[in-house]
Amino acid sequence: MAEETAGQAATRVQEAAANIHPTATPRERISGDRVGTSEAETVARRYFEAINAHDLEGAVALWAVGGRENVRGQVDVTAPEGVRAFVGDMLGAKPTCAGRSWTPSPRASAARCSGA
Repeated sequence: MAEETAGQAATRVQEAAANIHPTATPRERISGDRVGTSEAETVARRYFEAINAHDLEGAVALWAVGGRENVRGQVDVTAPEGVRAFVGDMLGAKPTCAGRSWTPSPRASAARCSGA
């Protein structure tokens, strides 16, 4: 396979950029309990609250046996033991996310911790 020239690479980047479109509606920031919260959102909140409280067993208990924890490029494990190992390692290595906001993904059961 021939190497790509700088001009070809620039053209590919420009083509990719032309295909990026803003979302139709802005993403909603979640900052507390709301009426109408979905079951998935409720479980996700409880999961992150358990992690923030360093409650390993509480976090693992929210997973169905055989459930899959997939953090793209980082981990792909199955509950309960794989989740217990992953969350346990994470709790041993990371500070809590207290005071930060959680943003759910509109396309998947996922959330992102943001803020300082």
